[in-house]
Amino acid sequence: MRLTELQVHFAELLEGGIDIPGIFASGPVPIGRALEVHRATIGNGFMRVLALGYPTVEALVGAGFFERMALDYHDTPSLRMDAALADYGKAFPGFAAGYAPVQSLPYLADVARLDRAVDHCQGAEAANERFVIDETVSLELPRSLRLLALAFPAVEIRAAIFDGDDGALGKLDITPRRRAAAVWRSGRSVVVSPMAPSAMRFLATLKAGATPDAALAAAAGEQPADVLTTLQTDVFAAAFARVRPSHEKVIP
Repeated sequence: MRLTELQVHFAELLEGGIDIPGIFASGPVPIGRALEVHRATIGNGFMRVLALGYPTVEALVGAGFFERMALDYHDTPSLRMDAALADYGKAFPGFAAGYAPVQSLPYLADVARLDRAVDHCQGAEAANERFVIDETVSLELPRSLRLLALAFPAVEIRAAIFDGDDGALGKLDITPRRRAAAVWRSGRSVVVSPMAPSAMRFLATLKAGATPDAALAAAAGEQPADVLTTLQTDVFAAAFARVRPSHEKVIP
C-alpha cells in the first residue's frame, strides 16, 4: 500500500466511514479505542483553531456553546474541508448565519465576518498599494485593508466585548441597517474602524479595478447627499490612507 493510500484510509477511519482494516498491529490498547482518542484530539484541535479565529463569537455565546457550535461545523464536510489549516473556518460566518440555535442572535454572522477579517489581517502582507485618483493625487492604501458591508454594529460589539463593557454592549442599537467597517494591519497590530457605507463602496469599487469616476458614482448611489464630504473624512483623511502626489514613488 502506498503512503498516499494509507493516508486516505486513515482519514476515512477517523471519519468512521470504513471498517478497521487488518494493517494495524495489535497492542495493549485496542485500535478502535486508539482511534477514538485520536478523533477526540483532532476534534479539540480544530475547535481551538475556530476559537482562536473567532474570539468575539466565542465570548458572545460562551465557551461551552461555542464548542458545540464548532463541533457541528466540523461535522459539516462541505464547509470544513479546507486545504490549509490557516483557511480552516473560512465558511464559519455563513454557517453561523444559518445555524438554528443562534437565530435569536442575528448579529452573530456579522461579528464572525469581522473576526475573520481581523484574523486575515494578522497574517497579511505589510505593504501598500497605490490608486491614481487624478493626474496630481494618488491614494495609498495598505494591501491588508479589508472592507465589510454590515447590517449590525459588529465593530461596537467587538469593542465592548474586549473592553469588558457590558453597559455599552447593552445600550447598542442592533436594529439592522446599512453599516460598514474597515480592517487593516498597522505595524504588528490590527485596527478595526467603522466607516460610512458610501466610503466602503468607493474603496471596494476602486480596489476592484474600476476608475475613480466609477468608484465615485458607486458611492453616490449609496449616499446621494454630501458624498464628497463623507469621502474626505472616511477615505482621504482616514487613518489607513495616505494621500500622495501621483508622481511620487510608492513606499512599501
